[in-house]
Amino acid sequence: MNQKNNFRNGCIELVRLIAITSVLLCHFRSHEPLIVGYWPDFEFGVTLFMLISGFCNYKSTKTRSGKFFIKILIYTFYAILIQLILYYGLHWTDVNPFAWIINFEIPSFDYTSYWYVYVYAFVSIFFPIINKYVAKINKWILFVVCCVSLLCLFSWKICFFTGRWFYNLFNIWQICLFVTVYSLGVWFAINYKEKISCNKKATWISLGLIIVSCLWMVFYSTITKIFDQNQIRYSLFNVFMIFVCDFGFLTFFASIKPVKIKWINDIFCYIGWIVLGIYLMHTFAFVIVGHLFFNDPVSTYSCGYFLGKFLSFFLGSIILSIIMTHFVHLHEKLIFKFYNNYKEKKAKLVNNNKQEK
Repeated sequence: MNQKNNFRNGCIELVRLIAITSVLLCHFRSHEPLIVGYWPDFEFGVTLFMLISGFCNYKSTKTRSGKFFIKILIYTFYAILIQLILYYGLHWTDVNPFAWIINFEIPSFDYTSYWYVYVYAFVSIFFPIINKYVAKINKWILFVVCCVSLLCLFSWKICFFTGRWFYNLFNIWQICLFVTVYSLGVWFAINYKEKISCNKKATWISLGLIIVSCLWMVFYSTITKIFDQNQIRYSLFNVFMIFVCDFGFLTFFASIKPVKIKWINDIFCYIGWIVLGIYLMHTFAFVIVGHLFFNDPVSTYSCGYFLGKFLSFFLGSIILSIIMTHFVHLHEKLIFKFYNNYKEKKAKLVNNNKQEK
């Protein structure tokens, strides 16, 4: 971790913490029907992840993208393995443990959704190519193309795809969304990263954008629940405000001065390092918390009940993520050690053959 921290601004990593907190809040809210009408929709987490990915990986190389791709594959493998064990552990009297092999379908809980990880893994292969072309295209032409693409994508989604199944599938819409938002992140890093760095004006403007956009999301959540207004004009403006919020958070943390105290910066970087694990592990944390600690129907109307359940869910996700992240990191090191040894042996063999000739 120390080597990584030398190249990472810990403040930027806090953007990932805010993004994953937004995701956890939304997922917790969507599976607690008693608080749906009282819990605002802060649904900026996923697009903020995409944006920060472009912002931080705009100099990504083929080697780095390849390593990241392998890392996600390891994460996903163990997440699915844990899912199978946990699912059949809880339903061992109800289902055939080999049915998923026969049906070619991995059993899942109602709130399991790995689509983001699948798309992230797929698109990460093309990070160097995307970065190369974003750097070549005129910045305003690229910005307009990305904005028009987002308008078309979300109009299409709002009009035709409203079911939950849409989010659980690996499809072309998600790939196009990720590539578009990632490209905006790269565009923002190339053109404005240096300009906004340690810029107090940018900090205050971005803080204002965050406050205004979050207030709008609270208002939007209220009108959609009270008046059931889900028309496209409201939804598209909400999408616009989500991206305002995303750019606000990114600009705010990119514009403040880096933390000079090393151990604090290391903590921030460590948080950013385990965020992917939190995303993959939060489903299991919710299942464990729900089955073991919060199964009392008498307390379901208590504010303390929901607060305690969410905090347990949040902390459980972090604990599971820490275990999983270090476990995956160990496997990463072993795989790359084996790969490097293979390359060295191959290079020696080629040199020996040349010398013999």
